[in-house]
Amino acid sequence: LVKLLEAVIEPHQSPIFNIDLFYIDKKHTGPLIVPLKIELIKRLLTNLIVNSKVSGTCVHISVAQKERFLQLFVDDNGAGIPLSERENVFKPFYRLDTARHMQSGNVGLGLSIVRDAMRSHGGQVFIEDSLLGGIRVVLNLPV
Repeated sequence: LVKLLEAVIEPHQSPIFNIDLFYIDKKHTGPLIVPLKIELIKRLLTNLIVNSKVSGTCVHISVAQKERFLQLFVDDNGAGIPLSERENVFKPFYRLDTARHMQSGNVGLGLSIVRDAMRSHGGQVFIEDSLLGGIRVVLNLPV
């Protein structure tokens, strides 16, 4: 999983956009091997990183194992998402600020794809506030 994360992160790193990866489970010493649909997980992670680039300058990705779930936390310092809109953003073609994204070519499918990808793995996704000031996307994958 860590190698997959590193491969997805690398092309998005730049002097003006930083992505950090943290493995926060200190008890785990070996490689973290999880059965995944690789291309779908790559798409999911890419969508989250690209969304963060729209209004932020950094992303922190953390990985932890909690009971029977592998958790990925994707935190950014972007504009955030109001609590009242957090379920709506997972709807296909839904955009928070249509004026802001019209020039970017975004059509509002990114988070819908993220949710579908998580569900196809038997997982869940939800949004919280991030300590970085933007949002935290929490991905729970059963292991």
